Amino acid sequence: MELIRGVTYGENWKPLNYNGTILERYSISDQGKLYDNKRQEFVIFHKQRGNYNYASIIPCTGISKNLAIHRGVMMTFQPIENFKNMQVNHMDGDQEYNWYPENLEWSTPMD
Repeated sequence: MELIRGVTYGENWKPLNYNGTILERYSISDQGKLYDNKRQEFVIFHKQRGNYNYASIIPCTGISKNLAIHRGVMMTFQPIENFKNMQVNHMDGDQEYNWYPENLEWSTPMD
């Protein structure tokens, strides 16, 4: 059930946590949607590195960066201090259209 174009009932939204910095310009949902509050539109994803979805964002530096959506969801909804040394694992192995925090976990490259 959609409430507003692209927003589903029960979907939780938070300001994006990008590498430990809260970017008020962007909001990310627990269903992997990214919204640009400045442009007032959803950010379009592109495929990179296999089936992973990425979005181009502009952090405080003003230089465009690629954000892995699953990583953005985890940094925002399940932040940890040592995130730079960690990877995000899709517990069911499905990398495409699979950003729900319940199916994601922080892991080391050795896991």
